[in-house]
Amino acid sequence: MTQRAIWRGCRAVGLASALALTVSGCGLFGSPGVPQVAATVEGMPISSKTVQDLYTKFANTEQGKSDMDPSQQQGLVVSPKQIRQTALTYQIRVTFLEALAKLKGVTVQDTQDQKDIANELSNAPSLQQGGYAASDLEIAQRAELLSKAIAQKLLPDVIVNPQEIQDAYDQRQDLVGASFRATTDIAFMDDQASADELVSRLNKKDKWADIVKDLGPKALQAQTVEVSPLSPVQKDFIDTVRGLKVGGTSKPLPYQVDDGSVYIVLHVEKRTDLPKLSVADATPELTKIVQDDKRYAFFQQWFDKQYREADIRVNKYYGKWNKSFLAVT
Repeated sequence: MTQRAIWRGCRAVGLASALALTVSGCGLFGSPGVPQVAATVEGMPISSKTVQDLYTKFANTEQGKSDMDPSQQQGLVVSPKQIRQTALTYQIRVTFLEALAKLKGVTVQDTQDQKDIANELSNAPSLQQGGYAASDLEIAQRAELLSKAIAQKLLPDVIVNPQEIQDAYDQRQDLVGASFRATTDIAFMDDQASADELVSRLNKKDKWADIVKDLGPKALQAQTVEVSPLSPVQKDFIDTVRGLKVGGTSKPLPYQVDDGSVYIVLHVEKRTDLPKLSVADATPELTKIVQDDKRYAFFQQWFDKQYREADIRVNKYYGKWNKSFLAVT
């Protein structure tokens, strides 16, 4: 499993958490007056059952609702109709992205690697209590991959001039300064006790693979990756690894996910300290960063334009499609 795959898994949790805003409460698909088709997107139907599945998913969580339920935030009261509208809005966007991919001849393979990440992350009690299934995380992962693939198709060749490289270099002095490359073991643990046990055994010089095997499903994800200041990961991870010597282990780093936490432990196996990078040294990685940023900006503008012009029809049972808000209202 690659380093990027792991971070995609983490990002997928964040993307999937948007689902929590779409579903809570109760209701029955198949009740009188409920249409079979909730909406069509460029001729592609979205069934009312799909909307109801989103609606009820979080209604069956612990205590009946997710912490992300908007009706529990700041005293807001959200009606079942509004929740269904939000659920349908989410599904319309996902469906339209699939339609665009088909139009552009873009395909994304659903790999076993992605399924493994989704399955393992979905086993976290915090995600289970929030109502997330592996399928939700797979949808989020797939949406991200499709967006990148379409952007690549739309803008295959991105020209990056020397000034853009220099600007990217100047903006990232904390990354291109005295550098390092560290072979780093990383584990996403389900609870504080398991994370503490992992740290304790690492400090006793037990082998990483043996510890992870013993911990079993408590280690939601464990892998060895290469970390440097230019790695495509969040800054606090890089800063933590920067401060670890060979054989060093971080304290468990807690990250909130819905109504629970995931604890991340970092352990440096090997490390090479490097001098400050010159512009020339950093150019290959900075070029890719600039290209990705330009593709993303271009794709977002293009997607929004296509979305506003899309043929989207919503059954009046749910409301109507509002092109100004790009939502069912």
